[in-house]
Amino acid sequence: MSAVPRGGWADYYAARKAVTADAPRSPLAASGRPAPTGAPGREVLAATVAEVEEAVKVEEEGEVAAQKVAAAPGSPELPPVFLSPAQQEERVRTLLRARRRSLLRLVGGVLSFLLLVPIAINNVILRSPREAQMAVESRALAKAILSLYSTPAQPFELEDTVLTLTDRDDQTHLRFEAVVTLRVYDDLYAPAWTNGTEAYTRLQQSLSQARNLALSLPLPIGQLPTEPEMPALLQVVHPAGTVLTVTLPVLAQRSNWHWGFPAPDYNQRVASLSVRGEILGRFNPDCLVFGTPASILDVHARMAAAIAYISAVQSAARQAPLAATPVSAPPETAPPPRLHH
Repeated sequence: MSAVPRGGWADYYAARKAVTADAPRSPLAASGRPAPTGAPGREVLAATVAEVEEAVKVEEEGEVAAQKVAAAPGSPELPPVFLSPAQQEERVRTLLRARRRSLLRLVGGVLSFLLLVPIAINNVILRSPREAQMAVESRALAKAILSLYSTPAQPFELEDTVLTLTDRDDQTHLRFEAVVTLRVYDDLYAPAWTNGTEAYTRLQQSLSQARNLALSLPLPIGQLPTEPEMPALLQVVHPAGTVLTVTLPVLAQRSNWHWGFPAPDYNQRVASLSVRGEILGRFNPDCLVFGTPASILDVHARMAAAIAYISAVQSAARQAPLAATPVSAPPETAPPPRLHH
């Protein structure tokens, strides 16, 4: 049970009324306006937000002070504070306005989020194609480039493919540069044509003329030495492992939420070198590879045998009664070809 104040409740309320007579409980009472008794009129609706907030603040401060006094040890229990209907109505309206403001803030935040999402998607998420999509496009380009260069006569193997962004036309058009690296799978050969092969080539021509002259002479079998074989000389033009770099411009386009890569123009590709020659298996097996250590002694021996055969045919032609077309002298004074590794 609560303690009864000294003098009874009648004296307590009389003293409290005397103390609070000069301090009205709300700004409406302080302003001298009559408190509404029925439905709210225009005067109540026209009250400023500042007045209502001040009234709520005064009420909250009064409630907090009352709670502190009630919580103090030994203090008497105070009767509950009752609000008039007008004050209760103002309090409800204040709470409704606070809820409306919170709702407007929430709606504004949602609308801002919905407006910023497309901007963020365009400038961050969809700024460029995904890494997985670029990897797929790189493999497709490498496969197409490899098919343009690799043949049974000129085999190549794929080493690497790099797709690099070079220019940004706008948010939906990007320009890339594809660099495809290929390597020669096997040595590529071509007919030798260097300074060191000139003497060998002249001996081949003189040997052909000597053969025709020997057939026209009435010589017994075995009088001339055995005609040597002088096959064609080959040289390595592209050793195995030679790098071929192919550069190709690529365009990327975005449609709505998807990036795509139109088919590039392969005629715009640029190769780092011009590939020529074929693998050794495409030539006659009797051909000699010029410049290898294994063929040095063989080439010198064949050149010496060719010079001896041509000299013998010329000597036999001078002794024969019917001379045929003369044979050009063998290039005895010409130095042997300089073979390079």
